[in-house]
Amino acid sequence: MKSLIASWWGRLKEHTGRWERRNAGTNIPYAVVILIACIALVFVWHLAAPNLFNDQRVEFWGLIFDIIFILVIFSFFDRRRQRLQQIQTQHDIIDDYKAWDSEEARFRLAGAIRRLNKMGEHAINLSGARISDFSFASNGLGNLQGSTFYDGSWGQRVGDGSVMLTKVEFDRVDCRSVIFSPFDPLAGILPGPDRHAKFIDCSFVDTDLRGARFNGSLLQWTESPPKSHFEEEEDHENGERFLLRVSRGSFDGANVSGASFSGCFFSNADFRDASGLLQADFSEAKGLEQAKFDNQKTKDAVLANAAQKAAKSAG
Repeated sequence: MKSLIASWWGRLKEHTGRWERRNAGTNIPYAVVILIACIALVFVWHLAAPNLFNDQRVEFWGLIFDIIFILVIFSFFDRRRQRLQQIQTQHDIIDDYKAWDSEEARFRLAGAIRRLNKMGEHAINLSGARISDFSFASNGLGNLQGSTFYDGSWGQRVGDGSVMLTKVEFDRVDCRSVIFSPFDPLAGILPGPDRHAKFIDCSFVDTDLRGARFNGSLLQWTESPPKSHFEEEEDHENGERFLLRVSRGSFDGANVSGASFSGCFFSNADFRDASGLLQADFSEAKGLEQAKFDNQKTKDAVLANAAQKAAKSAG
């Protein structure tokens, strides 16, 4: 019985603390306390002296309804207004710093995205970003679900919607349905590697890329992937040989099921140990023949699937 009461009390404190943190800086807690106090007072009044000041007790119920509508409900609306203002402020900070590739800009971007994540906002507009030498997970950012890095705009009079990410790590980040690039507006005219969305030496180790779109983007790594990510070592005690992992590929452990790489330009890509490759769209992708896969069978299946989808799209 004691353990049950302790468990119940612990859960109550946890939910109460969460509620207080969520509504900190608003009048909601005070309004609720006043409402509870007034209701308790009128019930005590009714039990202790049911015939004393009946008219005033009826008016007191009217006061309680005023508290409900004027204090409590209006406080909730005011809380919603404050939250929307806070969200917009963080988005404005991101807009101000995302095109400025510097240590200070990366620090401020990370802080703004982290605050948005705490408020339950994960879809961030990072179109036009210029970011290098940055790790989302190392900065406490584990969820970018629904975010946008390039929105497909081009030829703008003011600003530039293209994106350039260099040595950016998306390792262990939730990137489901992220729009890295919806398409490249000039891919048919300029079929070379110069694209509006460029991802150079980026890492997607253990990244959830289900439903993500890289369409028409450049995915390039400056160094060719090694023949193997394992090296053979010898146990000094018994002399047995074993394989030791010494590196990981750019998509090692990533889930690309439902992702679209249609029209991408790949250079030195490494899809070894990635999952969901046959459920991804590689139609009309360039450089896929030189990419690394777990084995020749997987590579042939991916290429055949890409050709089939390209033919179906053309038909």
